Amino acid sequence: MSYASSRVLTAMAPTKAAAIQVTLQNELRQPTAGTPAAQAAGKTLGEFIADSLLRLRAADTTALLGAVTLPTGPGIWVSTAGRLPVNPRWGEAKPWLLTSAAAITVPPPPALNSSAFLTGLAEVRQISDTRTSAQLASAVYWFYGFGTPTPPGYWNGVASDLCVHYRVSELQCATILTTMNQAIMDAGIVTWLAKYRYLLARPNQMDPAITMPITLSNHPSYPAESSYSTAAAAVLSWYFPREQPLLESWVKESTLSRIYGGVHYRFDGDASDTIGRQVGALHVATLSAAGLRPFQTMVRP
Repeated sequence: MSYASSRVLTAMAPTKAAAIQVTLQNELRQPTAGTPAAQAAGKTLGEFIADSLLRLRAADTTALLGAVTLPTGPGIWVSTAGRLPVNPRWGEAKPWLLTSAAAITVPPPPALNSSAFLTGLAEVRQISDTRTSAQLASAVYWFYGFGTPTPPGYWNGVASDLCVHYRVSELQCATILTTMNQAIMDAGIVTWLAKYRYLLARPNQMDPAITMPITLSNHPSYPAESSYSTAAAAVLSWYFPREQPLLESWVKESTLSRIYGGVHYRFDGDASDTIGRQVGALHVATLSAAGLRPFQTMVRP
């Protein structure tokens, strides 16, 4: 597991190769790391698996980073001056369980000037004009941008904490992290395909009087990227059913925080919630079919 992890991390973050190697060597010096012969066998197996996975997903990190030409017009999202759109082709990436991102239908956002759209925009403006200290704190707390672990990193922390609290084995924890992250990525692919299909302008682009206490990510508004959180919570709720109410409350808080921050309409979050739940349900069904079982034992206070 250590050799496989370090190989993948080095490929994804080559500028951190030296630090990753230091971490690997520290791990190999632990009393539980095994004999030199066992470590050599682990190196062969771990690096083989890592290299196979990197080849399998190579197109997701190279070919999908190309630039795109975006249309212009009323209600169409405009990229921030001097910045490239974030991952405009990510919807073309190969999902883990879906046949393609188009396998989940994401309906279009409300039409401009429709009552649903105007209601959504008015809510963001009203909150912007009267933002409470609690709403501001929520927007800032749940804000994840470049240079942070971002929502997937947050949920990996939650999953790791649950593994500790429930005292699951190494293999069980690896399985939990793997299946949860596959669901997160599938939800992200579906979300990004819809973002650049519908190209809905952000609330402040429709009403410049809307203020934002957090940095605006440079991609279209609809749907919100909180689909990551909904998918992650669905998988973790299956593994740890007693934690479902808490996990779902965090998803709700994080989704509302985007409205409080002025960066999303409520219908953005509703659409992302639907995406995350559908993706999560598919992954949970696969876990059940594979014979895996939830962890029912409660060991933490």
